[in-house]
Amino acid sequence: MNFILPLDVLSLRGDSFYDFVEEFCGKEVVELPKFQMINSSVDLIEVDDAFSILQIESHQTTSIKEFLGATGKDNNGKYSFFVMPELQLLTDFTLDFISNMLSNITRSKNLYRYEQSVKDYAVSLYILGGRNVYDFVRLNIPGFIPNLTSLRSILTSSKKYFIEGEFQYERFNEFIELSDCKYAFCGEDSTSVVSKVCYDSRSNSFVGFPLPLKDGFPCSRYFPTNSFGELEQWYEKIDKSFLINVHVIQAVCPSNRTSPSPFLLAAYGTNSKYTARDILNRWSKTFDSFMTQNIRILGFSSDCDPKQMKAMRDSMGFFSNEHTGFECHPDHFKISLFKVSE
Repeated sequence: MNFILPLDVLSLRGDSFYDFVEEFCGKEVVELPKFQMINSSVDLIEVDDAFSILQIESHQTTSIKEFLGATGKDNNGKYSFFVMPELQLLTDFTLDFISNMLSNITRSKNLYRYEQSVKDYAVSLYILGGRNVYDFVRLNIPGFIPNLTSLRSILTSSKKYFIEGEFQYERFNEFIELSDCKYAFCGEDSTSVVSKVCYDSRSNSFVGFPLPLKDGFPCSRYFPTNSFGELEQWYEKIDKSFLINVHVIQAVCPSNRTSPSPFLLAAYGTNSKYTARDILNRWSKTFDSFMTQNIRILGFSSDCDPKQMKAMRDSMGFFSNEHTGFECHPDHFKISLFKVSE
């Protein structure tokens, strides 16, 4: 059920505050703030746990405990009280949200502070909603979420970042750890981008030039320099990337479980100067890398790029005499199209 907070929620006091709690939480819960003489929204926010008083064994709290939960004793004979799960006042995030707003209202904008849960929410809002949605929320709820400059600092300080051309095998393993998936399917595609060269402080190298390939894999951090002359030579002699090649991987779980979202394995700029052999080498080593983590790649997919199509034909021997060695791989699939007689 959606519950819309009134505009004056932070100024509620006395009967109006109790009416609000009763409407939101029920008749039973409203007795709890009354018992503790919490008679305003501000008083409630300042309480870390409104239910903590129920953990005290006292005859004064007996009546209120009868309809808020159940009493009992653990194996050591220690008294405990269990609050019914449907009873709640405010969630942790709601408390952080309101307390952030209250504290920031009294500060100048350059002294705003935010709880970690609010920062996490801001990052999710920016990633999922985009800049326009983020700005709309920030401007209409002053003091709620950080400005864009602070948000960029939060994003850049994260340890989970990508370096151009690096394949995130271990991070993918962490991503699907809770899903317990042992199979996955890889896909790759290229899309046009505006050619641009810029400096990446994390890798201490320039990005925007096509990375050379080794065994089908891009050589990451290939363009570091402290010389302006060398950078000028690169601009004059090396093409700029006009495509970005993206590799994604989709974990495949059993039919009785939901598979996680696709995972971005790697991305890097390219000028499309590679061969079908480069693709086959990359597929083979990608398969082996995941097998070391007990994840079996079921296949690779792409669009109708001629080089990708040739790599697929060569890998299957479909009207191709190219020797790939896949049929000799110790982990290759063995599929028989003929009925085996008993």
